[in-house]
Amino acid sequence: MIEFENGSLGYHFGTWGARGTRLGYSFHIHCTEGMLEYKLAEGKLYFHHQMNLEKADMDTASKTEVIMVDGDVSKKTQFETRHFLECILNKSKPLTDGPSSLQGLRVI
Repeated sequence: MIEFENGSLGYHFGTWGARGTRLGYSFHIHCTEGMLEYKLAEGKLYFHHQMNLEKADMDTASKTEVIMVDGDVSKKTQFETRHFLECILNKSKPLTDGPSSLQGLRVI
């Protein structure tokens, strides 16, 4: 759990070693009125809204809209690599340095 300065709460769960997961490489952002779901394998960002209150029978029907389609389903690490190489060439500090990377790993 992560509490942000404005009082919002976040939760992170991640793993690189799970096999057979049905989620694959995806992100879920839960909000008070719905959920955003990005599925990298499909290159689609879904908006789930008008969700029914959950009941004991797990009726969680909602409306789902595709709000973004990305034809490039790679993890887009080429941008990180380009930035890293530019920092070497320009002798500049990267956006993510060693200490901030370590802090990110501590959060995970």
